[in-house]
Amino acid sequence: MRIKQTFRCYRFIFILILVLPITIQAQQNTDLDIINAKADAIRDAKADVNPFAWFTAGCLLSYTSVVLAGRAYSEGSITSEMQIPAALCVSTLGIATLYYSARPDPPTNRFIGKTPQYVETYIATYKQKSRNRQTLLAAAGVANGCLILSASTVGLAYGLTA
Repeated sequence: MRIKQTFRCYRFIFILILVLPITIQAQQNTDLDIINAKADAIRDAKADVNPFAWFTAGCLLSYTSVVLAGRAYSEGSITSEMQIPAALCVSTLGIATLYYSARPDPPTNRFIGKTPQYVETYIATYKQKSRNRQTLLAAAGVANGCLILSASTVGLAYGLTA
């Protein structure tokens, strides 16, 4: 009877020694997949977003907002004090619209031979980083467009009064 208990104890220890390192190795591979997926997604999102297109969209958005605010002022819908806040409001709504309408999806050929954890992490990180970069570039375009329009308006006003 004592031999059977000893054998069971050794068998348990043997299985524990055999299975535990395999479990730890699998956990390390999963963590490494997640780290690699995040790094790859950030790199690819930065490379895939076209800065010129999003910056230009922001500039056009600011021009459009100023034109709409000017039209509302000329129609008598808003007063002159409300013209600049109205243009800023339209620009902000435009950036929000760009943010929620642009849904970047990564090409599926990047997932061949990857684990499900890698794919899930990659897609979530890629979408988040792409949308953030697009919004930042569009906002920079809006700010640049507003500065150009302000400078040209001041220059025009100065030229008309001189």
